Amino acid sequence: MEDSILKELGRGLEGMLKVLMMGNRGDVKGGITSVIQQILKNDWQKEGIQLRFIPTYTDRNPAAKAAVFAEACIQMNAWMLRERPDLVYVHMSYRGSFVRARALQRIARRFHVPFVMHLHGSEFEDWFHSLASEKQAQVREFLANCSHVIVLGEHYKESIRSICPDVPVEIVHNAVKVPNRITSLNERENRILFLGVLIQRKGVEDLLRAFAKAKPEKWRLVLAGSGPEEESLKKLAENLGIGDRIDFSGWIDGQRKRELLESSQILVLPSYNEGLPIAILEAMSFGLPVISTTVGDIPACIRNGENGILVSPGDTDALARALSVLTSDEKMWRKYSRNARNTIEADFDENHFYRQISAIWRKSISES
Repeated sequence: MEDSILKELGRGLEGMLKVLMMGNRGDVKGGITSVIQQILKNDWQKEGIQLRFIPTYTDRNPAAKAAVFAEACIQMNAWMLRERPDLVYVHMSYRGSFVRARALQRIARRFHVPFVMHLHGSEFEDWFHSLASEKQAQVREFLANCSHVIVLGEHYKESIRSICPDVPVEIVHNAVKVPNRITSLNERENRILFLGVLIQRKGVEDLLRAFAKAKPEKWRLVLAGSGPEEESLKKLAENLGIGDRIDFSGWIDGQRKRELLESSQILVLPSYNEGLPIAILEAMSFGLPVISTTVGDIPACIRNGENGILVSPGDTDALARALSVLTSDEKMWRKYSRNARNTIEADFDENHFYRQISAIWRKSISES
């Protein structure tokens, strides 16, 4: 009780809520990093929040990973002692990310600071059910000790509730800044774009096979990403006879990604497992119709037959038909493009995202 009173006095004197956010370093590829960078760029001070970020993970060699996390724990303990934050907010997926988050939660609990976990891992439920009963108990205990768990959509809310029924779960969809410019069709050549890591889960091989079946005239396929499948995908493209119509552009971000989105006309993400990818929202904000799969919470954003096309994962015939339709029917493309942009403006603008996040922070602090 005395500690709570002192905390409230300190908060009143400084007039700022102190939030410690922890997660991927800025050079780590992927959607989690994009969300973290998005949160960091917001002006939280105007909302009465002092946000401090400590990186906990790098995707480099094992020694570098261990060093980054060890330094994060040292900094976290020091900031706890010196600043007494009101909240610890951690971004997590599964496997090693869970191990790190669990260690951070122990530090937060030792200082009696509420802990909010933002879950990004689309394979979290499958990973949980693959664990031995002892490890599953650790996950349940971790979830039970969270003030709130933030998930990307209804599917993941039900998943977390099935594992730990009593934990407060909040849905916060990923969101993007709505750009001033949108894409348009070109007379000479247009682009079908893939944005993401080149791994099996993303369905890039299915995309190449579907593109080879559809053979859309005056369209190129751009694979903007890197990963362990890159060389095998290049060989597959050559074997399918489409190597001269595929651009492997490597990993891109920042201004280069914005320029590519502006100059592309369709995004395709034929994944087998996802949450709600930032790449889809970014593309739709530029007016790109999206072809994707009925997994995770993608259907919460893509309405089949209105702003994009959804197919079952692994169905290359359906994927080829979707490509054929959107690359040959200009009237349909324009309708989907307009509706995609409108969807983002109405439901996935980042200002709403910031309000949701800060409301959860404040609720967790007030309930602690």
